[in-house]
Amino acid sequence: MTSLLWFSAAVTGALVLAFYGRSAPLVVRRVGYIAVLSAVLLTAWITPSFVLQKGLGRLAMPVGLIWMSGFVGVWWTAHTGRRRVSLGLLALWLAYSVAGNNLVGKSLLWSLETEFVSVSASSPGELDAIFVLAGGTGRRADGTVQLGRAGDRLVTAARLYRQGKTTQLVYASPDGARDQTAEAVEIWSLLGVPEEAVHRLRGPHNTRTEVHAFKALAREKGWSRVGLVTSAWHLRRAMALAARAEWDAVPYPADVRGRSWRPSFLGIIPSGTGFSRVHVAIWEYLGAMVGR
Repeated sequence: MTSLLWFSAAVTGALVLAFYGRSAPLVVRRVGYIAVLSAVLLTAWITPSFVLQKGLGRLAMPVGLIWMSGFVGVWWTAHTGRRRVSLGLLALWLAYSVAGNNLVGKSLLWSLETEFVSVSASSPGELDAIFVLAGGTGRRADGTVQLGRAGDRLVTAARLYRQGKTTQLVYASPDGARDQTAEAVEIWSLLGVPEEAVHRLRGPHNTRTEVHAFKALAREKGWSRVGLVTSAWHLRRAMALAARAEWDAVPYPADVRGRSWRPSFLGIIPSGTGFSRVHVAIWEYLGAMVGR
């Protein structure tokens, strides 16, 4: 936390000097620059070496280089008196900083996940079936099946099956050359779930159509007590669509991405992971708004 505060102070101080330093007395400018440099050096001094190395590495990545270039552009245009240009660049730089900020991304994801993760989802007794939303599989270049980024959905479902929560798993995926249901069956077999315990659904192409397909299958099979597994950040929208379809399911969160974080100066530097987390969270909020 201390390194985050000092690094933030250095960045803020540099911007203040760029915008207002020209009108300040020389001695004030010199003291200001010394203070900014001292804050940077103090950040490096109090930051653990492995964290500092990660920070420097992050700055050397394309996202970090663009971020630093944007900051230099803001500073130089402000320093040379082009205030209107510098303010426009500052707005763009701040937007870029927020969009790629890992702390912002984690906070947004946690706002979606917390109602499901903070209270462990459970159900008394056995469920007739557990439905799993698609998105957790992939294939390597040699055709071997592998877990995708949301692969914890499949692991969570397999764990529930092995715990005796249900004897039936259901997986749905879109039509197309790639059969994600077959990939899920193959992975589940490696995790101890027999193929005969899996019901395959092909056709649904988004969460809304998956929910309607799940409801239709549950009605056809006479299943009244069912569970729904998906990523924790996706559960709010999935459960809202289930409620809109008048389909009751017990939520089971997987693929938690908004876990608690330890503040450090790394949190200010944008990263690919930060952009990804912010993108996923905003996508969920927009999806909820349009009911998809």
